[in-house]
Amino acid sequence: MKSSPAKIVLATGSAIVLVLLLLVVPWIFSSKALYPEWGREGLEDCPGTRGPAWGPRCGNIEHLETYRYTEESFPSEDGSYATPAWHIPAAQPIDLGAHWRFSEALPETLAGWERAAARPVGFRLPPGQFAAIFVHGGGADRREGYRFIAFFLRHGFDYYMPDLVCHGRADCPERGLSFGVREHQDVLNLYRVLRARYRGLILAGTSVGSNSILVALPEMDDGVVALAVENPMFSLTRFVEETPAAPAVFPTLYRDYLAWMVGLRGGFDRQRSPFQALSGLETGPPVFFMHSREDALIPWEHARDLSELYRGPHQLWILEQGGHARLWNADPADYERRLEAFLKPLLPQS
Repeated sequence: MKSSPAKIVLATGSAIVLVLLLLVVPWIFSSKALYPEWGREGLEDCPGTRGPAWGPRCGNIEHLETYRYTEESFPSEDGSYATPAWHIPAAQPIDLGAHWRFSEALPETLAGWERAAARPVGFRLPPGQFAAIFVHGGGADRREGYRFIAFFLRHGFDYYMPDLVCHGRADCPERGLSFGVREHQDVLNLYRVLRARYRGLILAGTSVGSNSILVALPEMDDGVVALAVENPMFSLTRFVEETPAAPAVFPTLYRDYLAWMVGLRGGFDRQRSPFQALSGLETGPPVFFMHSREDALIPWEHARDLSELYRGPHQLWILEQGGHARLWNADPADYERRLEAFLKPLLPQS
């Protein structure tokens, strides 16, 4: 008995929809997650909103005369690759006027920076004794940390700005963003070297950089004074379930399938996450969790729930303004005042 044309059309249409839902859509979604379109090799490209957010010359200090720096390389434990970074020593003059002086600067950020620069610092460490490391977000590179150079140098910290694996000038032994799983090894590469060089370390990060720091935390046994993590992700699965960046029509079960596809194609364990890392810790260094209600990528509740999970000393700051990885830009003066207040009791005072 032959099928009617209507049934054939229905069966064909159903098959096409099934292929789209199970293969095509997950492939497109996972490709966007694993290979961010704004990610570029090298440190020259400056698309979209990076310039106004990252600073003069898109935060590339190689094209500026504002800060003295050296290029360093931090090998992995097995020697298979190395993490490149800028090292900016605290023992140098700081031109606060030049730090955020450029034509693309947004008026509100510039005004906030001028207030921050005019405020005397609450403490200053002896140069060369403590260091701060800034870990950039996914699809970005070391230049994203330019914003914080003046803050850390004014307080006496040597400052390190690394490129995560497959970002900027870093090696790329296995392509694809892993949301902190592979990237946390870069954090450990710097940690192993710098903990022997300094009395103490501050680790700061944003987005995937925050994930990388938190995933690495159980493997850092000493030398860490504090962490400052912006808009961290609770876990990849929860991120895919809740991100406003995914179509709202996708049900939770289907979003879980998308998260599974991201981990499968990316070749990493998607269960490894800040949630998993903090769940296994009884204590640890003080952590400053920060997030914004305006974050259009990772809901602010991720930072709240991680702070509630963490058994070590911690503070939580939920901003009303500031986009994803743009907390400092919303109000530099308030950001730096709060970060200083968090760090000051943890450090020796001169």
